[in-house]
Parts: sequence; structure tokens; C-alpha cells
Amino acid sequence: MFTPSFWPSTPQRLSARPVHSRYNSQWLQCRVLRGSLRSSQLTMVRHKGRFTPRQAGFSLLELMIVCNLLGLMLAIGWPSLQELLARQQAHSYIRQFQQHLHFARIMAITSGRMVTVCPKFGDDCLNQWWQLPVQINLQQPNKQLKLLRQLTQPQDMHWLYYNREQIQFRQDGSLQALQNGTFVYCAKQYHWHYRLSLSQAGRSQTELVEAPCPH
Repeated sequence: MFTPSFWPSTPQRLSARPVHSRYNSQWLQCRVLRGSLRSSQLTMVRHKGRFTPRQAGFSLLELMIVCNLLGLMLAIGWPSLQELLARQQAHSYIRQFQQHLHFARIMAITSGRMVTVCPKFGDDCLNQWWQLPVQINLQQPNKQLKLLRQLTQPQDMHWLYYNREQIQFRQDGSLQALQNGTFVYCAKQYHWHYRLSLSQAGRSQTELVEAPCPH
């Protein structure tokens, strides 16, 4: 059989056959599609002779177990959370009280008049620091009192004690004789309390004591 010189032999034709890029691209697309389907959380369910996708989720038993675990953790941590909130409230109140005392001292120095701090009911100062709002009053030249500020009483189940029914700051910022002492702020159901020490010079400092309330 005559073979033209320009026609390659059979082995040569097979080795020189071009590889079509169209088939390679289709094969690569199929691989990428299979990988994306595996990475997704879809499951295939056969329904009436055909496959339909269904989103994977939690069963009722798994949800019940999670809810029970959350309830158990909340029951264990609730008392500690309550004590943490009570301590934060106590710290906030004692800081506000200290700021009010500092304000009363500054007002006495700048105005040159007597400033009184006390839990007031009507016109009387009572030794009930835990039940009545604490008022700061500036003494006028006509002996009348001018209300400057008022601090609400501690919240329920919290107590504030002092050994005097009132505090009076003089013109130099010091206290009247024998009015220095220590305020005690308690939440009696817990084994800690705050102390606010007030010196005769009118300066104060706070302290957290890890011990039951002494009152």
C-alpha cells in the first residue's frame, strides 16, 4: 500500500494527537463542583423517585440536652452573680457618698459657711442613714438652710451606719468636735462590708473588708 510522504505513520499520529482543552476544563469543573457539594451541609433525600436537598440541623433530643445544661449552669452560677451585683451596687453607692462628702467640704470652704450632711426627715436630722435620703444643706446668714444636694438611701437589704446623726463641715473644711468616725455599709446576707473613715480634718477614705457586717 502506498503511503504519502506527508502522512505520518500510525505511532507518530497517535503520539502527536492533540489533547483537547475542552475535555480538561469540563473535568476540572466537575471536580470543583463535587468539592463544593461535599463542603456544604446539604444532605440528599430521595422523595418520590427524585433527590431533593435538605438542610442539616439539630434533633429535638440534642436541643433538650443543651437546654438542660444551660439551666444547670445558670442554677449553679446564679448565687455568685447575685453577690457580684450586690458588691457592685455597694461600691457604687459608697463612692457616690464619698463624693457628696467631698462636695460638702469644698462648699464649706468656698462659701465660708457651715454645711450640714444628715439623713433628714422634715426639719430634723435622724440617725437613720439607711432609711432616709442624705441631704447636704448650706447654712444661710439668717440661719435658714439651703438644700444643695440629696442622695437617695441605700436599696433594700443594704444598710448604712454611723455613730452620729449629722456631720457639720466648718469654714476651714474640718468637722465639728467629736463628729469624726467610720461609716459602715453592709449587705448582711454576704460576708463583706465597706468602711468609709472620716477624719476630724474632713477627709475620707474607703475600704472593702472581707468580713461579716459588725452591726
